Amino acid sequence: MRTVSPERWRRIEALLDGVLDLPPEQRAAWLERECGGDEALRAAVEKLAAACEEPTRLPPSPAGLAAPLLADLAGADAAPAPDRVGPWRILHELGHGGMGTVYLAERADDQFHKRVAVKLLGRGAGGEDLVRRFRHERQILATLDHPNIARLLDGGVADGAPYIVMEFVDGLPLGLHCTERRLPLADRLGLFADVCAAVQYAHQHLVVHRDLKPSNILVTGDGQVKLLDFGIAKLLDPEGASEAPALTRTGMYLMTPEYAAPEQVRGGPVTTATDVYALGVVLYELLVGRRPYDLQGRTPSEIERVVCGTEPTRPSTAASQLDGSAARRLQGDLDTIILKALRKEPERRYPSVSALLDDLRRYREGQPVLARADTLLYRTRKFAGRHRVGVGLTAVVAAAVAFGVARERGLRAAAEAEAAKAVAVKDLMVGVFQASDPYGRSPQEPGAVTAVQLLERGRARVDSALAGQPEVQAELLAVLGGVYANLGLYVEAAALLERSGTLRRARHGNRHESVAATETQLADVYQDLGKYQAAESLLTRALALGRELHGSRSEAVAFSLDRLATAYQEQSRYDEAEPLYREALEIRTGLLGPDHLDVAESKINLALLLWWKGEYDASEKLAREGMETRRAQLGPRHALVAEAMHNLAQVQQSRGQLADAEDLFRESLVIKREVFGNVHPRVTVHLNNFARVLRDRGKYAESEPLYREALALDRQIFGAEHPYVSASLDNLAGLLTERGKFAEADSLHALALAMNRKLLGERHVRVALGLSNIGLLRFRQGDLQRAEATYREALELYREIFGPDHLFVTVVSTGLAAVLRERGQLVEPEAIYRAAMARFEPGMPHTRMRLGPVLVGLGRTLVAAGRPAEAEPLLTRGLEIQRELYGDADWRTAEARLGLGDCLAALGRGSEAGPLLRQSREALQAYRVAQQGLLRRADEALAAVGT
Repeated sequence: MRTVSPERWRRIEALLDGVLDLPPEQRAAWLERECGGDEALRAAVEKLAAACEEPTRLPPSPAGLAAPLLADLAGADAAPAPDRVGPWRILHELGHGGMGTVYLAERADDQFHKRVAVKLLGRGAGGEDLVRRFRHERQILATLDHPNIARLLDGGVADGAPYIVMEFVDGLPLGLHCTERRLPLADRLGLFADVCAAVQYAHQHLVVHRDLKPSNILVTGDGQVKLLDFGIAKLLDPEGASEAPALTRTGMYLMTPEYAAPEQVRGGPVTTATDVYALGVVLYELLVGRRPYDLQGRTPSEIERVVCGTEPTRPSTAASQLDGSAARRLQGDLDTIILKALRKEPERRYPSVSALLDDLRRYREGQPVLARADTLLYRTRKFAGRHRVGVGLTAVVAAAVAFGVARERGLRAAAEAEAAKAVAVKDLMVGVFQASDPYGRSPQEPGAVTAVQLLERGRARVDSALAGQPEVQAELLAVLGGVYANLGLYVEAAALLERSGTLRRARHGNRHESVAATETQLADVYQDLGKYQAAESLLTRALALGRELHGSRSEAVAFSLDRLATAYQEQSRYDEAEPLYREALEIRTGLLGPDHLDVAESKINLALLLWWKGEYDASEKLAREGMETRRAQLGPRHALVAEAMHNLAQVQQSRGQLADAEDLFRESLVIKREVFGNVHPRVTVHLNNFARVLRDRGKYAESEPLYREALALDRQIFGAEHPYVSASLDNLAGLLTERGKFAEADSLHALALAMNRKLLGERHVRVALGLSNIGLLRFRQGDLQRAEATYREALELYREIFGPDHLFVTVVSTGLAAVLRERGQLVEPEAIYRAAMARFEPGMPHTRMRLGPVLVGLGRTLVAAGRPAEAEPLLTRGLEIQRELYGDADWRTAEARLGLGDCLAALGRGSEAGPLLRQSREALQAYRVAQQGLLRRADEALAAVGT
């Protein structure tokens, strides 16, 4: 197979440009002179020139014209499809287009049974360059895992013919499905929303479709949308390859002209905005019944003129020719949404598919859409539409019109400045992505371009490309800082946001809302870096400025209240944080309604605070409400849904609902790994908390690797010293204590305590937690004197932070009581256990996990005090609870059984005590290193009853 060399192709293209600029009668002589006797060269140019000017009905498949010409220029002959392609046996043809034929196939090697769609391209359709890019790109495309995207399963080259293996989808094209089922507008918009969600998912993975159209969007019999050929256009497109320059004048772009954006038609860079345009065409056709342009029978030059220079007919106007009622439904917002997606200039379209999807959601909910000018008149009309009863519409609208005209004039200058800023930002970002094109003409580093590399290039270009534009620099620095923070790169994020704030203060002074916004954003990053006091200072200033600029009941003030409350919470100042959270929730609910995402955020944040305070019932209610709102608004696989699910899991864990908590942790961890990858702070926090619930369930072998992974990732992300690192150290050490690995646990606890004291100060809840953990370790080691001293130090600090009645004080007190009992001091432990039992006795579901060990502890204390008759009912009930929670084999159940056996022996009922003691000893053998004290006591008790 022969291919066209890059040098020869450039020569062909240069000649083609020249010949198309000449009158037809002068072309032959000019070509003869320029080709210098190279008849093959002359024939190629003549064929391409004829193809460019011949009116033709371009086929709906990508590059219907380009493929045969390229194949002919490369000297390749078409060949019939083989019976087998790689490991796939061809069954029958499903369809064909300009770039190849699609077949139904199945595995031919009997490894497994699966039917697939095999797209087989003609030999020579791209040459060796295509083969190389197949091997690179198919790995990228195969990573797309979304329920609405047909998976790329395989690909390669067989007998010189490239092929692609896709998931086989049995369905109808989107438009045909809607027509056959006579779907109403709402259902059509619902299906289109699924399409948008799939495209946005791919964009987040840096994959652009480039050829969206109804034939690539199938709907299965059960109504599930499936997008086909995702990213395949990039694989096939010779304009993207460095060895085959763009066909700038030939009309041979790999696209479907009816759905191609102006930049595609002109041969410009293809970005996510290109897919936004194609989605606009698809939506136009889906709702109107025809496409915005009629391109049938037009030449490539005519197609370029129409797509790039002619405004589409307003959808409602086009629909009025077919269906008057449909036209009325499209008037207004839907017209505006579709036409914004179809803007000629990419920067004037929706900035992302998610923005388009959000506007459609707003339309469906009766909210103002962002594509429209946000005038008072428009907002008033939307309000009246949602609240028809009781609205004096005539007077309101009349006042709004008068006010709106004056307001619009006053905002014109600001709008023009914002437009200039948007153009500068667009130019910068386009430059970043063009420089990152692996098939572009600038030198590139080897390997795939990562999101972080793109960010680094953007950060460098902010200084070089935007010099002399401080406002635009500040805007880009803030945007980049936010992206760095979302990737968990907090040091880099802080540096960018600090520079943005400096630029904005120099331009606007200290009392400007852009300065407050930047400082609030920076405060969030400071908190992630453990700089809580610096964050508090920024947020206090931002809140005061927000009240001054916007009044006390504004979204800006609610946001500042919420973030300042978080700063207080991180410093264990819960009583100061709670009223701020509640005020933010009240403001947001009043301004935005109960189902807004900001209201959900306030509920989730307040729920977390209440969890820290031990108010589990109220916490669960708010956490669940916030999670359900996010799920309804964002779909089930969103990062914010995973965060809400994680918080609810923590509440359920504290309530003793361990199986439910484990399920929630598992599901949300899968989502977080999908969204964030593995190396991200949100993942490490999750690993720690998930490992804890596994530890509570006695699944130590599964828990320990998660703790170690979290610690390694925290050190990789934050360095050697950070509150996240100290938390991971403490958590791992606690598990090692449970497993009897005392030496390593001692070392890690000491390191975590020293780090917390250095980073957070002496009077912090994490210091108290570290001390109580060390107290437990000393107890398990048998060092009772030091265990008592450490527990008492932890209790003093807990009481100082939370007051005497907090849950944590009660729980740590029971740890001290166990130590005192083993030291023979029985009066104080009895009082501690009875106070704890009174607190947990009401029998609420979340108290059972706490009540079990308290009953056992009090019963054992009473037996030691010579009062076994009082102890028996307590120990019997404690054993029931522990067995129900942890099963028969867990050490906590074994301890309860040991206590009851001791009690029965003391009552002279040795025949009943013996079996209990033997069962206890057998279970404790599995924990013999970690539970030496209990095992010794079991041996002593068995000896005492003579068995």
